[in-house]
Amino acid sequence: MIKYERKHFYKFLFLVFLFMFLLLVVQSSIYAIENKKESINVKCPTVILDECFEDNSIIVLLDSVISGINKKQDSLFLNKILYLEIIDLTHVIDYGTINDESAFEQVLKIVLPFHCKSNVIETMYEVASIEGVKYVSPNWYGELDIVPNDPLYTQSNSYINYNWAHSKISSEYAWNFTTGLNEIKVGVIDDGIASHPDFDDNLGIGLDFTNMINNLPTVTTSYAGYHGTHVGGIIGAVGNQTIPTGFVGVCWNVTIVPMKVFDGNNPLDLACVISAINYARDVWNTPGERISILNISLGFNNEIPQIVPVLSAYQGLIVCSVGNENHNNDLPGYHHYPSFYASSLYTDPVPNMIAVGNINKFDERPSTSVDPANWGEHTITIYAPGQSILSTVPLDMCDSNSNCLLSGYHVEEGYHVISGSSMATAHVSGVAALLLSINNLFTATQLKNAIIGGADSITITVEDTNGNPVFQNVIRLNSYNSIKYVLSNYLAGNYTLSNSIGTINLSHSCISNNDYFINDNGFYQFNVTYEREYEFTVSSLTPINVVLYDNNYNIITYTDLNSSYNNVNFVKNMSEGIYYLKVSYVDH
Repeated sequence: MIKYERKHFYKFLFLVFLFMFLLLVVQSSIYAIENKKESINVKCPTVILDECFEDNSIIVLLDSVISGINKKQDSLFLNKILYLEIIDLTHVIDYGTINDESAFEQVLKIVLPFHCKSNVIETMYEVASIEGVKYVSPNWYGELDIVPNDPLYTQSNSYINYNWAHSKISSEYAWNFTTGLNEIKVGVIDDGIASHPDFDDNLGIGLDFTNMINNLPTVTTSYAGYHGTHVGGIIGAVGNQTIPTGFVGVCWNVTIVPMKVFDGNNPLDLACVISAINYARDVWNTPGERISILNISLGFNNEIPQIVPVLSAYQGLIVCSVGNENHNNDLPGYHHYPSFYASSLYTDPVPNMIAVGNINKFDERPSTSVDPANWGEHTITIYAPGQSILSTVPLDMCDSNSNCLLSGYHVEEGYHVISGSSMATAHVSGVAALLLSINNLFTATQLKNAIIGGADSITITVEDTNGNPVFQNVIRLNSYNSIKYVLSNYLAGNYTLSNSIGTINLSHSCISNNDYFINDNGFYQFNVTYEREYEFTVSSLTPINVVLYDNNYNIITYTDLNSSYNNVNFVKNMSEGIYYLKVSYVDH
């Protein structure tokens, strides 16, 4: 009996030791696997199956060592993974748009042979182990962040004054200097833009990046969504038509380029957005094709570093929305992409980007469940009107109160009130287009400086980490101040008027068939260092208008001593300070 018990006891001890040994081996194996994944995670994110991404592709960023302009990378992945196709999302047509070939980084879309999200994740880890791969992720899905004679401009109802946004950013004062030019192109990366009588004159040829052929987008002929149409109208609905129509955009005269990256049948994916930005970089030097501003009113919840070199390579201004989730974009886990890459929290911020937050007509951050707005001291560059914004929508989606397929507030056929940081972003893009109509040689940095430098300081209410309300000092868009900023800092010829001044001879020639403000207007800054009367004589071969401004751009009246149509002569007593003189050509 005792032997029998001992025998089983020895067996039991043996089994315990064997189990502990196997457990140690298994734990060591698991630890090794986890360590391996941890080292790979530097190159790729942790992904779970229920996240939103395409089930048969990955997006790969290569380092500059292995990259090459239009380099075929098939051999890099040969014998490593199974794939159907490798698409170069950073394909280059114009080599002159690449500043530094040695720093060029390719972004590839690898199409896999199976529609299986598990296979996407497994392949992603395999690709991350390949030398030369800088980052790899699934092809993430994103989401949208949504006084003229125009009749609706002067109307209102119990819900909202339709022109409140223009009043808030001082559009009417800005329009005294410029209402834009059709030579300026703004690319709207969105769900397409529908034909609409209020901005067909400003609508360029649409580009469809969901249907690429030979690395080029096809012409948009299919579905055009309400979101892009609403955004496009805010930027550039035509103002002062011969037959008054609808509403007016920030920039009355501009060319809106629809850059469709998804439609109602397919989700918004990262690859299409990268292709659209890369295209804008590629046509920068093509006469008549340059897209100077990109409006990106959409976002991703996942980190997308593959887009950063593409954003940085684009030479124009990028204006991004920041989401509508009522949270702090500064906090880890709440970053919004790609707008986060303009942030000081990012290691190497993209310098030509602006991230735009949403404010209402009271200069407050909307925080209701209906219109939630994000905030971020370090992740939002500027705020602009975004709540209850009237703009255009496709006629077939909104033709009457009884047949309107959209949420929000219906106004009349083809016009709808919608809220979101997408709408705020469009206001900034419209102001950027106005500024470029002054001088198309302004750089993205100059445009960004003018938009920030001309902004008004406001205080909004946000939440601390415990959910308690706190105040935050931010800036809000002001189109008129930004116009004054570029006129004063980038355009005005600077001259000093003093007691000992003699005669200053100035000349300006109008360039035929070129309506940029800088060509149609002589604009001069005078620094008066001694109070006295100064005489101005302005003459031209064609009729002219002459306006004198003080330092705050208030018009100073004068008596013209010359009654001829092409000569102006006046004497004005001027105290010490800064003054501006604008001479414009009446027939241009």
